[in-house]
Amino acid sequence: METVYKPRVYFRTEFGPQLMKEVEEIIKKELGYTDEELEGLEVLTWNDLVAEYENYVRELIGEETWERLGPYIDIEAMIEDDIIGGWITELEVRGGKLYLRER
Repeated sequence: METVYKPRVYFRTEFGPQLMKEVEEIIKKELGYTDEELEGLEVLTWNDLVAEYENYVRELIGEETWERLGPYIDIEAMIEDDIIGGWITELEVRGGKLYLRER
């Protein structure tokens, strides 16, 4: 009977078990997290972040205002600002990027 891998980190978008293990190992090795600390972390893709930030701004300003101003709001700049500010950490994984933050 094959054992199913259960990651300690919360993955917003699910990946295969091998990639999830690899991401957790990178987090522990490069960022110094322990196994216990992994449980309070969340891994997101860029698309996950964009969707979340868009929903947040939409709720904040209301649907009508979003319809008028949404195209002029630079969601990606907001995300980049949170990366620079240390709220989100970029992870290099297999030549791509994933994003890490506390839940």
